[in-house]
Amino acid sequence: MILTNIKKQNTLSRFKINDIIRASCVALRVKDIDKTLAFYEKKLGLQTKKRDQDDDGNLVCELGFRDTVQNEEPFLQLHHDANGKTASSHSAGLFHFAMLIPNRKSLASTYLALKNSGVHYDGFADHLVSESLYFRDPENNGIEVYRDRPRQDWPRDPEGRILMDTLPLNLESIVSEMGEAKSEDAIPFPSGARIGHMHLSHKPNAVNEVLS
Repeated sequence: MILTNIKKQNTLSRFKINDIIRASCVALRVKDIDKTLAFYEKKLGLQTKKRDQDDDGNLVCELGFRDTVQNEEPFLQLHHDANGKTASSHSAGLFHFAMLIPNRKSLASTYLALKNSGVHYDGFADHLVSESLYFRDPENNGIEVYRDRPRQDWPRDPEGRILMDTLPLNLESIVSEMGEAKSEDAIPFPSGARIGHMHLSHKPNAVNEVLS
């Protein structure tokens, strides 16, 4: 959705999503389900809660965190598609999905655990309202892991609008949240996570292809 010609700040309130609305699960179509499943289980520490088949007989795996009950809503679904294509930076679609964790110590533990497991980070960012880690799964799906700063600490301009930026992330400060704990003992998502948001990539040429 693109909003144009908004002249008054209070007009934005019409487009505000209710705070109780949450994204509950991300579904990814993957070509190599064994490799992708191993990534989410062994590197991110997720656990397969259910295996099933879709109407075409393709494997569907539902993943969640290890401390969740078996019948809880899945966090991630992997749909096997042997004819699927690996995500490209030149195509429209998913840019990344974001895993929101509850606090800075959890971010520190997750950062170290993923690093220890061999996850290659694409980058890190301080967005003023949040602190983020970025990487990709084996099929080039972008992933963000982040924690929000308390809302009362979000910077605002003189008119009350929230300010955001993309600045270098102070990883040393984040790691210090671990205190005396050893980095090799860090575990991913010690307090769980939820889907915070999803960003989509818009490529004009790709859209034109779909519409032609």
